[in-house]
Amino acid sequence: MENDYIMIYAVVPKYIYETKQLTPEEKLIAERIIALCRKEGYCWITNRKLSEMYNIRLETASRHIKC
Repeated sequence: MENDYIMIYAVVPKYIYETKQLTPEEKLIAERIIALCRKEGYCWITNRKLSEMYNIRLETASRHIKC
């Protein structure tokens, strides 16, 4: 049976989860960026790739990252 799951995890600062200033979507994107930084030492993902990954508009992905 093929595994239909990907394993991505990140140690995310507590304040990111507790803040009311970020939307759940922004928190999810922040978690992905943190995971990539910890894995590679930097975040190489583009706004376009994030928008495709989360099925959001490119402008929305860009706006979330600016928060």
